[in-house]
Amino acid sequence: MRTLRTVALVVVVLVVACGVAASVGSAQTVARQTATVTANAPIYLGAAVSHTPLRVAAPGTVLKVLQQEDDWLQVEFNDPQWGPRVGWIHRSLVNVNPVEPQPMDLSVREATPAATASPSRPVPEPVRTAPANAPVSRPKDLKIRGYVTSVTSPTEFEIEDYRITRDEAFVLDLQNADPEIRFRLEDIRVGVELEIKGLWYADTGVLKAEAIKVDLEQFKKTDETAVLTRMPERREAIANGSPGLYFANGQRIRLTPQTQVVFALTKREKDLAKKARSKNDPNPAGSEAEFRPLSSLDEVTVGMLMTYEGRRDAADGAIVAERVAFQHNDLEDGEKKLWESLKVELKPLNASVGASGQLKIDRVGKFKTLPDSEVQAYVERIGRSVIPPHQRDLVGTDPTRIPFQFHVVIDKTFNAFATPNGIIVVHSGLFDVLQNEAQLAFILSHEVSHAVQEHGWRQSQHMKVRRGLLQVGAVFAAAYGQYDLANLASMFEAALRNGYSRALENQADRMALEGMLAAGYDLREAPNTWKALTKSMGDSSTNWFWSSHDNNATRRSYLMNELKNNYAGLDYASLTVAADSFESMVAKTKDASSTKRKITVKH
Repeated sequence: MRTLRTVALVVVVLVVACGVAASVGSAQTVARQTATVTANAPIYLGAAVSHTPLRVAAPGTVLKVLQQEDDWLQVEFNDPQWGPRVGWIHRSLVNVNPVEPQPMDLSVREATPAATASPSRPVPEPVRTAPANAPVSRPKDLKIRGYVTSVTSPTEFEIEDYRITRDEAFVLDLQNADPEIRFRLEDIRVGVELEIKGLWYADTGVLKAEAIKVDLEQFKKTDETAVLTRMPERREAIANGSPGLYFANGQRIRLTPQTQVVFALTKREKDLAKKARSKNDPNPAGSEAEFRPLSSLDEVTVGMLMTYEGRRDAADGAIVAERVAFQHNDLEDGEKKLWESLKVELKPLNASVGASGQLKIDRVGKFKTLPDSEVQAYVERIGRSVIPPHQRDLVGTDPTRIPFQFHVVIDKTFNAFATPNGIIVVHSGLFDVLQNEAQLAFILSHEVSHAVQEHGWRQSQHMKVRRGLLQVGAVFAAAYGQYDLANLASMFEAALRNGYSRALENQADRMALEGMLAAGYDLREAPNTWKALTKSMGDSSTNWFWSSHDNNATRRSYLMNELKNNYAGLDYASLTVAADSFESMVAKTKDASSTKRKITVKH
């Protein structure tokens, strides 16, 4: 991990609010009247034309009239997104009548010239949200971190379900500043990660920002390593015929004519090449080659390692790669030792009498297994369905095959984890929070991805020796031999306790979507998982398992962006949520976890 210089730049920005002229003294109460909209009609916060309407009502919409002020009517309408709201509409765009109010019609139609009359300027296009509405509830202090999911303007945008506006004076805090990176408020776009601190109004969903923190690290050069679970998919070509835009590792990666694409030799391959040369020359001279040019994409196969380095394009979020390296994914000696150190002992459960079994994982802990064989089989079936095909199809003698196991244990906390050798432990508390089978599939696919992407091994080596695929002359697996078994296991144990880094969590989330889709589950339930957790436990980090993120909003907003950027044309009609079958398992899990039936297993 390269050492980065952290510089905080604090900028105080004054925002001049758009004036809303409202002479309350001249308002007249109007009793039991409604107004029928005759043309595309903007509804404003006050009795004047302002920059952003609350909504634009289509002709035929019926609104309840509350009071009149000169040429303006204060109306109440049923917003289909936010519920009952109050705003001001110009008298020239409606007919006042005694008709009962109906739900608001937002399907703005093409209007004739005569129907587009406006008190002072053309009717604006309809807007999806209106963060500028006046808050009426008592606000509370809130801090969230997340990825921007929608932008109306630099002063109004969304992160997950939060509609962000800015206070008249707020602090912009730029972290990890760099002279080469210039960030302005105008650079806020979909996908940018922000931390927002301010006042939250629960009834409107508006978060009025007092401070916005931007970590500029997200715009710096980055490198990522992934195990290819499918071949890189070409999305578009560039003008000169070079490779263009590819989809791999759940991300869009753009290759340019300047991108260097190479094949990296593993230690085993270099040793074999050295032995072959030694037969012909007993005294070979010179250093061993670490890289060679990639002669054809036919050399790339599923299951290989892919490492790429580049910068994220501010315009579309794709990574513009400077260098890409492919490598065979051998099971390294140190990783094999780590697998072997995590031995599993399983004492069978007895579902007929409600007796728990026991799962023991060396250096991890002991767990009481849920005494319901049907729930255990249910979780295992879903778990195996989200294993990437290349892993599932490996023969048992292949050293890189992960011997996945799935176990439900009695623990009321919302948690699950995976060991490097594929032991997936699911807490019974998940069934108290999740709402359907698709959400459970997301959790299991996320954990499977941790194992497939070797996150336990990679995290245990954090701050030690990293794979040097992008540095000519680096020593790959050889360096790992200096660590003994105890050190490897203790490093993994620390990684398990502290949670994976955010980069690895994000990668697991991205790959989990691929596993869900391959198994036929509705991907929209992935972000809904974090909404269910927020509903059950609030919006803060709950335990070490999720400690790499400040809020559930971070995880949900990240997944919402993934769906928007990479699965926009997906036909969801063919995908399943499977809520009914899940509900029956919730009841069984609750019953099997009951202390009235449970027989304690001695440790």
